[in-house]
Amino acid sequence: MKNKEIIFVVLLIISLVGALFLVRQRQELRRGAYYSNGRIILQPEDRIDAAVGDDVTVRAFFDSPSGTMVDNVHMVLCYGDQIDLPDSELASRVEFVADSGLVNDDNIVLKKEYDGENCVNVIAMANNSATLKDGINHFATVRFRAVSTGNGNITINTDRSKMTGSNPDTESTDHNIALEVTNASYSISAANDNNDDSNNNDDSNNDNDDTSSGADSQLNYKISFSGVKSTAKCADNWNVKVVVMGNGKNVTLNDTVHRDGELDGRAVYRGSVVVPNYAQYGSKVAVFVKGPKHLQMKFGEDNQSGVYNTAGGEISLVSGNNSKVFNFAKLPLLAGDVVGNNSTSQDGAINAVDFSYIKTKALAHENFNDGTYVLADLDGNCSMNSRDVDIVRQSLNEKQGQLY
Repeated sequence: MKNKEIIFVVLLIISLVGALFLVRQRQELRRGAYYSNGRIILQPEDRIDAAVGDDVTVRAFFDSPSGTMVDNVHMVLCYGDQIDLPDSELASRVEFVADSGLVNDDNIVLKKEYDGENCVNVIAMANNSATLKDGINHFATVRFRAVSTGNGNITINTDRSKMTGSNPDTESTDHNIALEVTNASYSISAANDNNDDSNNNDDSNNDNDDTSSGADSQLNYKISFSGVKSTAKCADNWNVKVVVMGNGKNVTLNDTVHRDGELDGRAVYRGSVVVPNYAQYGSKVAVFVKGPKHLQMKFGEDNQSGVYNTAGGEISLVSGNNSKVFNFAKLPLLAGDVVGNNSTSQDGAINAVDFSYIKTKALAHENFNDGTYVLADLDGNCSMNSRDVDIVRQSLNEKQGQLY
């Protein structure tokens, strides 16, 4: 009997130790969790062309979903040997933007080499919870100096960079925001000794090109996708292309949209892009949005509910960070542009090739785990079935994406 009691006590102790270990393990996992998603974006997206001696300027933005208030961004920028941040000018070459809510006397700029790469730590912190912001916000400008010829990249080191926010769940210890990044590139040519004289003597060109170095504008918008209900489990963080067009010019910007409510049973998504030198597109613009498996749709006015068949648009952009959100969600993006006639890429139209692709996939009746992205799953319900065929059949009436 005593032996049985001893064995029972030993087993009980082992069970308690195991339970304590599991609890501790869950706590450690919880500490490493993310409570939201976000991005750090470098602008401009196009390659920066400069000469030796010129400045190579990038603007850094943080982007967070509605309600995710950012209170700290630690960005590690790494760059090639063709550009530099002189130690004696470091403080003046990294500027923090007050409107971002992340200006603090304790903000840090520190150069350091990581894995053989030249890098700079840019740490922006909030000192007042009342000024925290969500959405897309310009928080820092970094002006490198071109020192030698060649091509290179300015990249955000995702392993060392970090963004945190004020978690609305007061009982949670999670403050980390999972990061996606958009990087920049440059091409440095030999110095031109005549640059200064030519720029100083060509006043007429400078007067006519004020918008080439003008202010940026933040464009916030909401969209929806045809067939995607608010209950969809495989329709999150979809990538879209946004085209801003006006005054005979246009710019294409990439974005990732996030859930932000519902409308008539459809899921509504919010996105934000920064339009560089926005004044060059005129006082009124049109906005075109194309989803990952959708036709490009034109939006010429706020709260648009039908096809906009008038040339141009009536959307006004303003300088800097903007709280205005344009509602394009009443006209859902039409789904079905998934493949081309001779390729697996979108071709800007919905036709028999797309229909055949969707129908073939639907016959498999394949199901997926929540959060899985599948091209043929048009309604994002984690399954390929007849519902997807019905959606592409309805979209066939439009066939061609809007281009102007």
